[in-house]
Amino acid sequence: QETAAQWPEASQLAQLSRMAIICLVLSAICLLFASAESVWPLRLATLIGLLPALVALEFLLRGVLSLFSPRQPRLEPRLMAQSFIAGLLRWPPQPLLALQHELHNRFGIDLRQIWAFTYMRRAFFPVLLVVLAVGWALTGLHEVPLQGRGIYERFGKPVEVFGPGLHAGLPWPLGRVLNVENGVVHELATSVSDAATPQLAAAEGPAPLIANRLWDASHVNDKSQVIASSSGDKQGFQIVNMDVRFVYRIGLTDQAALAATYNSADIPTLIRSTASR
Repeated sequence: QETAAQWPEASQLAQLSRMAIICLVLSAICLLFASAESVWPLRLATLIGLLPALVALEFLLRGVLSLFSPRQPRLEPRLMAQSFIAGLLRWPPQPLLALQHELHNRFGIDLRQIWAFTYMRRAFFPVLLVVLAVGWALTGLHEVPLQGRGIYERFGKPVEVFGPGLHAGLPWPLGRVLNVENGVVHELATSVSDAATPQLAAAEGPAPLIANRLWDASHVNDKSQVIASSSGDKQGFQIVNMDVRFVYRIGLTDQAALAATYNSADIPTLIRSTASR
């Protein structure tokens, strides 16, 4: 086994290897939990990909700065592939201690003589834990807009319908609020097909078939319905062109808000399919 004096680059290369292994393991875990319903694993995997990018930018900056560094023939050149960011990935993490060693080795600045930096290094993790705890507790505050309502779920079970305003509950993921419309009126046409491209007719030619209407305006949502009919002893069919629109809204009661949220996945599709029967 070689010593640190025989292989001084071992610690720097170990930091880079540790960074690559951590990124690959976390990315594999994110891909394991990724699905169409949950998007947080993909977002976390994207954020993990920023770590190698930061290390690459650091290498690029070190390479540019090395062009302006004075040469020292008596000293052996230092390894270029050493990263301050990769050096932070250690347990227990000591970011201020690593910064202190870097400033002392490069610029001769000894931060150990400054009481404020020593106190910051000791109080860093307690303060960080307090900030994270307060931030997590603040996720229990929910703001409902004036034009909406919110269904409060506690442990996945709806317990109350919030009105407009600021409400407090359990922090995420123990409690969450689902937004619901409050009195918004919608208009829905019965036609489900896309509007066809109108056929161009000559100015002096016969009128197109789309002009064979009693309407004086274009109705792109008109729908044709075939109706069986009888004339005397003969059976026939009649085609009726309709332009029917439905105006709807979610009820203002709490029961209506719960029914619209949990009993129907897509209200416009439900109304359209029911009207097309």
